[in-house]
Amino acid sequence: VASVSGEGALRAWVEVRDGQAHAAVADLALRDVALRFAGREQTLPLARLQTRLSGARERGSLRVSAEALSFVSGAIDWPATRLALVLRERARAPGAAASAVTAFDGGEFSADRIDLAPLASLAASLPLGQSLHSLLAALAPSGQLTELATRWEGALDAPRRYALKGRAKGLTIAAAPSAV
Repeated sequence: VASVSGEGALRAWVEVRDGQAHAAVADLALRDVALRFAGREQTLPLARLQTRLSGARERGSLRVSAEALSFVSGAIDWPATRLALVLRERARAPGAAASAVTAFDGGEFSADRIDLAPLASLAASLPLGQSLHSLLAALAPSGQLTELATRWEGALDAPRRYALKGRAKGLTIAAAPSAV
């Protein structure tokens, strides 16, 4: 997140090992929030945002999760959802500085519920990668995914390999133009 504005309550805990922050947990209950993600011009306005965020670095990966994530943005009233993301760090080149920006080479994402139409409408404000932005715009998905579990290798917007499983309800996507 590049910038945040809003008001409300924040309670956080940080786990420190050997003088370094290792993990953190934060309970958020915010209102009138405006989020802007790095590389995105558009802000994401949220009338309400509530969740418990957790994050940790361990054994070459970054883990981030949200428990009971719920928010209101315009006409979207997102119900409490559990999300989890694991990003695997790409091995650093020999001699690369430890302070170099971390690159990721694959990961896993899971969610107990995702409503596709609201997510697609919010996508312009989210850092999903140009390929995913284009795909969401072209497909105009709707419906609901539950028990979603994904795994990929490579960059998120150009994976070398991926797997996805879950349940779909009321799933629709736009038809592709005929090549005739």
